[in-house]
Amino acid sequence: MNLGVYIQVPFCQTKCTYCNFYTGVVSADKFAPYAAAVQSEIAKHRALHSAVGISSVELEGVLVDTVYFGGGTPSLLDPRIWATF
Repeated sequence: MNLGVYIQVPFCQTKCTYCNFYTGVVSADKFAPYAAAVQSEIAKHRALHSAVGISSVELEGVLVDTVYFGGGTPSLLDPRIWATF
């Protein structure tokens, strides 16, 4: 089974009036801690799945074939922030 992963990047330069995503205009010093939190969550995915009742057996054979960064303006983040994923 293939799986797509969506990673919300909730940062924008300005908040568009039509946008329904949870986003905000924040200083750039918030970007790296947010990316670190996302990385931590990914590293702990087995424990997080277990906590909500998804067994490791159910995840066997699952292939993540797509990762989508979206929400706000992902291009605001320096690509080096994501390089450690």
